Amino acid sequence: MNLEELRDQVEEQFKPWVDEFGPALLKLTADEIKAFILLAFKGDVTGAFAVVLSRMDNAELLAAGESLHIDWQVANAANKRKLELQRKAGEVAVTILLSILLAAVGL
Repeated sequence: MNLEELRDQVEEQFKPWVDEFGPALLKLTADEIKAFILLAFKGDVTGAFAVVLSRMDNAELLAAGESLHIDWQVANAANKRKLELQRKAGEVAVTILLSILLAAVGL
């Protein structure tokens, strides 16, 4: 599957995620996909996200980091909810990436 085919498989609101993380997801090996899914189901957001980040090149990592940095700045502005918002953002990110990954492998 290529990136455009993957974009066609997901809902409109996920297309920006495919643009940002799709190339890395499509590079994952079967073992990496399994690791991602197991970590996601265990709730290990950091571990699951690290699997995807390991397949990104420097330019992609910088772009992803900038995008996440903006999200985290917004979360930090609401200081009393900071930890909860970051946890939820990570869970949402992993859930979206899992949906895209499942589309990529035909499930």
